[in-house]
Amino acid sequence: MIMKPTRNRVYCPSCLRSKMLFESEEKANNFIRFNSAEIMELNGKAPTRSYYCRFCGGWHITSISSEQKGQEMDQLDQDRFEKLTNGQAKATSAELKARSREIQKFYNKGISALSLCRFEQAELCFSNALILNPIHSEQIEHAQKICQRIQEQLACSMDYENTKRELLEFNASVSVLTQSDKESFERFIIEIIDNYCILQKLYSILDNAEVAIENKEYEQAKMCVEECSSLVQDQGEVKLKLKGLVNERIQCIQSAILKHDEAHIAAKKERRAAKQKQKKTAELMRIISLLESAEKTISQNQDSAKILLSTASERVRRLPPSEEKDILTQNIERIMQTYGL
Repeated sequence: MIMKPTRNRVYCPSCLRSKMLFESEEKANNFIRFNSAEIMELNGKAPTRSYYCRFCGGWHITSISSEQKGQEMDQLDQDRFEKLTNGQAKATSAELKARSREIQKFYNKGISALSLCRFEQAELCFSNALILNPIHSEQIEHAQKICQRIQEQLACSMDYENTKRELLEFNASVSVLTQSDKESFERFIIEIIDNYCILQKLYSILDNAEVAIENKEYEQAKMCVEECSSLVQDQGEVKLKLKGLVNERIQCIQSAILKHDEAHIAAKKERRAAKQKQKKTAELMRIISLLESAEKTISQNQDSAKILLSTASERVRRLPPSEEKDILTQNIERIMQTYGL
């Protein structure tokens, strides 16, 4: 299995994309040594060397094996680094715009992830935005601190109202934000905690549904799924996204319910068919008994035999078309012809 780091992907301003970042050349080379073969098998190319990135302050890995090409790219990185660190006035307008767009993209993704309580993803996005060293980083840093504080508070207590209150107090105490920004973050904090509450309720309901499935209490499981839907309906786009986070579990539960329902319907059909077959067999036996009685009494009492044959004929007439019906009809005709009835 490929040893993919999950927490060391950062946005590299030089490459304008996310890359793995290692704190030492040794760790970067170890990753290449243990994983390059499998990466090559999966992707058709694999990292072959490591290099130091001035922008990120660590080591990246690359599939470009040419040392000459590597030196050219290192020199290009050095030129870019000096241009950007000697003052933004020396950076080209296109570079500044590209960097600004990347900052905004990471910030927006972080805010979206935070609103859905995906804390690790939000932290990664905010960290990547801050790596780009924006001129005004107050909002990003504040969003990152809120993300960290929410996790700390929830790890210590499940008192959501108290958590909300403490976060709002922290938000109000920040001096670097404008009043408008504080009010915006205040609404955002309330939304995050409310969403977290809804998520915990969804998780709890689905836990109950899965237990119900294990206990074969399928009606109870159906009620749980319906409760999940009612919890987020008419709650806006964000709440529907919350449901999206648990959709896989909901679908698994619904699949189990559907499988049970189909099996229940099939079993019900089988029981109905068996009952109908049993009823038909009983009716056939009654008709055969009437015919046997008619043949036994016909020599002694033709009137009684006629009544028995008439009753048998009526019962045969009511049978659905079948081979048995044809045979019984032929027997009735044979008896009547044999005895001239």
